[in-house]
Amino acid sequence: MTQRNLVVVPSPQLTIPTREITEIEDFHISLAEDMKRLMYLYRGVGLAANQIGESLSLIVIDVDYPLNKGQFKPRIFLNPKIVSSYGSNHLVEGCLSVPGLRLDLVRPAEVIVKAQDISGKEVEFEAKDMLARVIQHEIDHLEGTNIFEALTREQKSSYLKHIKK
Repeated sequence: MTQRNLVVVPSPQLTIPTREITEIEDFHISLAEDMKRLMYLYRGVGLAANQIGESLSLIVIDVDYPLNKGQFKPRIFLNPKIVSSYGSNHLVEGCLSVPGLRLDLVRPAEVIVKAQDISGKEVEFEAKDMLARVIQHEIDHLEGTNIFEALTREQKSSYLKHIKK
């Protein structure tokens, strides 16, 4: 097993869009397992591959984990894309790659997503509420952005000074 760690801001790795996965290999399955392990270790509900140093379009999500008292129900998506969105809502978000930062962000309340599962099967589904929010957050990572980008230049500077301490 490869030893992987979280990538955190201000790493430039988090600002580079990821590459699409064209053929699923054992490496991708192993990567997804490492991602799940780290997501649960850090008590997250989602993780994108570039958050652990791999510039690939792969996310793991388990929005039920905190509510299910440790019962794991992870979902793995390769090359996820939002094909449509509806409504909007405000919610405070945090991010494992931006420790300690929590922001009230507006996002669509519902999304239709196309992706592949870990076996390569094409899937399309509707996501609402927390699942919709987490998928959008993780797809942002895959596209090279994160909640840190929502801060003003002064707020970014202040945050970076704070985390260096």
